[in-house]
Amino acid sequence: MSAVLWNKINYIRRQALFKDRFSWEEGVKELYNEFKQIIGSATAQQIIRKNDFAWKSFFKLKRLQSKNKLSKHIKKVSPPRSLLRNQDFDTNIHIDIMPACCPASWRDKDFSSH
Repeated sequence: MSAVLWNKINYIRRQALFKDRFSWEEGVKELYNEFKQIIGSATAQQIIRKNDFAWKSFFKLKRLQSKNKLSKHIKKVSPPRSLLRNQDFDTNIHIDIMPACCPASWRDKDFSSH
C-alpha cells in the first residue's frame, strides 16, 4: 500500500508539472487522510516526505542543468518515477519508523522478508 500512496502523489505532481501548475500541497492532505487508516499515520507521513525529497532533488537537478552545472555522468533529468511491482521489477520504499509509532503487535515481527 505504501507504493500505491507514492504512485498517487507522484501522479498528481507529474500531471501538475506537465500542466505548469505544480503545487506541493495539491492532493496531499486528501491522500494522507485516506492512507493513514490503512498504513498508519507515521508511515503515510514518511512516504509523503520521501516523495517531497525526490521532487526537490528533481527540481535541484533541473536548476543545475539550466545553469550548465550538471555533473557529466548525469545524461537525463526526469521527474521521479512510479513504483512498480511485478515479476520483472520489484521496488520497495525503505522507511525508518520509531518503534513507538508502530502498533505493539508489530514490534517483535521480522519484516525483512517482505
